[in-house]
Amino acid sequence: MFDALKNGAFLRISIGSFLLTLAFMAQEVVLGYELYRITKDPLMLGLLGLAEAIPFMALALFGGHLADRLNRRTQMLVMLMLITIAACVLAHIAPSLQLKGATRHALWIIYGAVALTGLARGLYTPAAASLRAQLVLPEYQANSAAWSSTFWQSGMLSAPVLAGYAYLRIGLQNTLWVAAGFAAATAVLSCFLPNLGVVRDAADGARESLWLSIKTGFAFVFSEKILLYSISLDLVAVLFGGVVAILPAFADDILHVGPEGLGWLRTAPGAGAVLTMLLAAKFSPAIRPWR
Repeated sequence: MFDALKNGAFLRISIGSFLLTLAFMAQEVVLGYELYRITKDPLMLGLLGLAEAIPFMALALFGGHLADRLNRRTQMLVMLMLITIAACVLAHIAPSLQLKGATRHALWIIYGAVALTGLARGLYTPAAASLRAQLVLPEYQANSAAWSSTFWQSGMLSAPVLAGYAYLRIGLQNTLWVAAGFAAATAVLSCFLPNLGVVRDAADGARESLWLSIKTGFAFVFSEKILLYSISLDLVAVLFGGVVAILPAFADDILHVGPEGLGWLRTAPGAGAVLTMLLAAKFSPAIRPWR
């Protein structure tokens, strides 16, 4: 059950994933709550999600193309630096949300910092995922995938609750500074990952264009039915699960539970996911996957 965790490099990258998830989720919870508390406009919550999702989706395929041609650890570190910078900007500008007349200016900066985070995540995620796969022997891939999901979902589970309590105890700005610290800690941890160099040589990269690389990737996914069906199922789940974006409105206007209650609401999906991933670590999904 713990085979993949015996690999020190895999353990470090998994802990980094946990810390980065803490940073992202803490920002999402407290910024969403504060924006809705000030504006009372659910559209602001949707725009906050779009500000990150659009650059992330636009660059994710390109990020995979780069991950095959550049040093993956270097790509991760550069993107983590951008994520940390964006987190520091959010923490610095947070007090401006409470200043009358400066809210609109602060909102533009917040949306810009969130967009920068989405851009960096679009290039970071493919590099991290592919490097993680390189670190583990083939026979441990299923176990490592389960543990990777467990670390990520553990962050999804704990971050909202911690962010809600932190918002009440230390305030919006200090909570965002803590999130920035988590992002910086991930960057430091990534410095100790092995440098495996460039996966594909320059000649291969020169012969294959970006569009051909993306086309090859799509062809592979559509030829592997289990990948196609898994990705499609995840797409539907994320599409309909996006309703969690308006939870700040429920917490504030309907349930009247404040940031602490919002944290518990936002952590509920992660609780079920962690239980499932722990089962997947014990019972490999690679064996009889359709169950």
